Amino acid sequence: TSNISSSTNNKIIAHFFCLFSKSNLLKIKLKMIKTKILEKNLTLAESPIFCNRSNKLYWVDIKKKIVFNFDLKSKKKNKYNFTDIPSAVFLTANPKWIGIVTNKNILITNFKKKLILTKLKLRKKVRTNDSKIDKNGNLVFSTMQENKKNKGAIFKFIFKKDKIKLLFKNLTIPNSISFNKKNFYFSDSAKGIIYKNDKKNYMINSHLIEPDGATITQDNKIIFADYKNAELKIVYNNKILDKIKLPCKNPTSLCFFGKKLNYICVTSHNNKNKKKNKYDGSVFTFKSDLIGKIENFADV
Repeated sequence: TSNISSSTNNKIIAHFFCLFSKSNLLKIKLKMIKTKILEKNLTLAESPIFCNRSNKLYWVDIKKKIVFNFDLKSKKKNKYNFTDIPSAVFLTANPKWIGIVTNKNILITNFKKKLILTKLKLRKKVRTNDSKIDKNGNLVFSTMQENKKNKGAIFKFIFKKDKIKLLFKNLTIPNSISFNKKNFYFSDSAKGIIYKNDKKNYMINSHLIEPDGATITQDNKIIFADYKNAELKIVYNNKILDKIKLPCKNPTSLCFFGKKLNYICVTSHNNKNKKKNKYDGSVFTFKSDLIGKIENFADV
């Protein structure tokens, strides 16, 4: 399989770390330190994102139609109820304003006022899902229809032209949207595929995984939430290098945060698990030896 098995013997592990440390590709300790829960009793927590300029974390609960923010300095947490379904948060040029993608609109808000940038005309039962800002300051977002194959798509909203462009279609659950300087990554969670730049270029293709939200490390590795296996997985050069086992059953996404971007925030789904624990349907954080990148912000 593409995973590094947990039963791998010590000699192979030692050789693995030696091999990659020589090329300076992998210098990580895959463990969770100082775990804290920021919010619990959620249903479908998603889209965590960190604004380094305001020192705030944001996330949504898609099912409950709530957007949250958490001030890392004051430790103050706020929540804002929406009538539409908020699926993702994105950063803007003004750190006092954030962008929100809903099933009806793409908008920006400071939670006192809001400005609708464009209205979405989605088919009935179709909703927005994942999103990220690309290197040019445009919004790339996905849509999906639950329990329907190949009804999902990925679009780009070009702010300056007020134009939405279709990038890819015939996806089931398009996810893992992320960017580094050279490449655009996305996945189809239902098919276990992670793509690079287009649908012809598979990075990972395995029915054993279910890639959900993703982000990029400082050294350009992809790290994604594996919804099926309760793990974060690190990908480089078309291989899964290693994994971090999580305490929740179904992680949905993650982001890096903190002054050094060496903390990770994870969101999870309370998927009516019979053996539910406090991490299911929660937002929790931990310290890691992985280091992330500052997120792009919108050209708006």
